[in-house]
Amino acid sequence: MSLKTTEAPAFRRVCIQRTICEEQGLDPATAMRLGPDYRALTAQLTDLGLQPDGHQLRRPPLPINAARGFVFVSHTGEVFPSGFLPRSAGDVHARPLAEIYRDSDLFTMLRDTDRPTGRCGRCEFRTVCGGSRPRAYGATADVLEDDPLCGYEPGTFGFGERVRALIAG
Repeated sequence: MSLKTTEAPAFRRVCIQRTICEEQGLDPATAMRLGPDYRALTAQLTDLGLQPDGHQLRRPPLPINAARGFVFVSHTGEVFPSGFLPRSAGDVHARPLAEIYRDSDLFTMLRDTDRPTGRCGRCEFRTVCGGSRPRAYGATADVLEDDPLCGYEPGTFGFGERVRALIAG
């Protein structure tokens, strides 16, 4: 099933990791260091008939998130990179929306995948995930900080060449 996640950028990383696990014949729970909650939820999906039989490669959802293919315009005309990120990049009454999206400092900063700091900045999945900039801002008041809810430690999954190939498309 194809889907678009609004504020779950790590889902793209997980899809890529699961694809590699399936290609390699690995148990995702072991390879991705997932805990008992993952196994319990997988069992529930199987019981409901929602877990696919056999191997099924997953296409990661498009890398659309704050300022990357997404824009939120409030009822007053303020332009935000996301409905969850309360940092205005301008006002459509003062500048055209396309100009704000293309050229504002906030939007261009958020689209630069080399700008995040900490784990998000070191992560091999940063171009398809990038972490949640709204969650980073909510936790630290800095849109470039780590996504506080991401449990992934960059470089621990392995399969670097295959990860790069899948990210490149």
